[in-house]
Amino acid sequence: LGVNYLYMSQPESAEELFLRVLETPGASSTAYQNLVETRLSLGKIEEASQTLAEFEQAYPDHELLTILRARTLFLSGATEEASALATRIVDDPMYPPARRADMWTFLGRMAYWEGRHEDARGAFLEAEKADSGADVATVLDRTVEIALTAALVGDGDWPLTHLETTLRRALAEGVVLDRSTTASLIELSVLTSA
Repeated sequence: LGVNYLYMSQPESAEELFLRVLETPGASSTAYQNLVETRLSLGKIEEASQTLAEFEQAYPDHELLTILRARTLFLSGATEEASALATRIVDDPMYPPARRADMWTFLGRMAYWEGRHEDARGAFLEAEKADSGADVATVLDRTVEIALTAALVGDGDWPLTHLETTLRRALAEGVVLDRSTTASLIELSVLTSA
């Protein structure tokens, strides 16, 4: 229900429900994750940080803690710490490729935020490389997400050119797009045609 509230653009209602779930014994890691992300989206950085600490205490080995910590640091203004944490992850081959790809994507977004478009593109390409062992649909999902981010910040023709190249390759391999990827492609085509 909380996730449905998020889809309906009612994050305050979602936050209330996630809080109620966390008050129950044995609350799931998903409830913690959803509350952290919801609070970050609401700009409640202190509350998100506190929830993240509780999440870490309840699930100390959870694979999403690092990316949530990096995002929380970044949004709290500790950009150097966030960048250092993300860089440690991408440089460590012991981390799963998907987590390393998430951190490369995060570094790319940080680079865009700082106006370093070339560095952002490089980080995004590294994210795709890190995902390269996954199935083609997963790689394509990442590429669509990257292209959408690049289009949103107005990175010229790069997002569309990069996406077209990747799509041609994927369609030649018979990849079926899931609904969220298709929706992102439609959103991207609207952005780039405007």
